[in-house]
Amino acid sequence: MKNICLIIYVLFFSCGLFAQDKSKIIEVNILPYKRIANGAFFKSLVIKSDEDALEYLNNFDFQWGYHYNLKVRRIELANPPADGSSIEYELVKVLSKEKASPLDTFQLLLQGQKYLGPPTDDDSYEMMKPLSDSTYLYDAEIELIVPENFKTQFTEALMPEKWIFGKFVFAENNKIRLTGFR
Repeated sequence: MKNICLIIYVLFFSCGLFAQDKSKIIEVNILPYKRIANGAFFKSLVIKSDEDALEYLNNFDFQWGYHYNLKVRRIELANPPADGSSIEYELVKVLSKEKASPLDTFQLLLQGQKYLGPPTDDDSYEMMKPLSDSTYLYDAEIELIVPENFKTQFTEALMPEKWIFGKFVFAENNKIRLTGFR
């Protein structure tokens, strides 16, 4: 009986050693803006695409305001990390990169807090860092312009425990402009 258990254990363990990642080349479309993703203890901006699991892409330099068509290697990990995804993506080739129209609209979550839990003394806790009366740095990545007629509602959305979806268009100089709320 002990020998049978030992054989089963060895077979089971050796199957795990020989498991290999599976990869295939796919084509994906990347939208010209990012979206907020909730991590375990924080929120972050991730790319948005027609491939559901794709949030990060190794070797890809995303620029706001551009539509991308990419050739990507999709890798299903045989032994994924316990606290991560079982799928990784790697850029193979940029097939096309086209500037978005100034009329393209999109939505972003507006919220003042980046991390769950009480605020810290530094500004890393803030999703929106004020740069001027009407311009904010969103998650240390993209500047957003808030027109005067939206400032009150925008400011309320940044209060603790509050949030709202804003509607945006692409503006000049790699900025986005708030055009309303959902």
